[in-house]
Amino acid sequence: MNPWHESLGCEVNVCSATECNGIRMSFCALRKAYLERVAYIKLLRDTTKLNFLKDGYTKILQGMEADE
Repeated sequence: MNPWHESLGCEVNVCSATECNGIRMSFCALRKAYLERVAYIKLLRDTTKLNFLKDGYTKILQGMEADE
């Protein structure tokens, strides 16, 4: 649980900062959106049976610097 949840209303829970404020919370929100998008693209890549789609999803993940 994020230690700033109560005082700042932060519900992102991906931040590992020792101090938090509104600006940092916006970065955490961006990080959360990025992680959700990466997880979704990985799910698409792993569930498709077509090789050209797998290659396309892999290229997207590499472009996002999220390849494994």
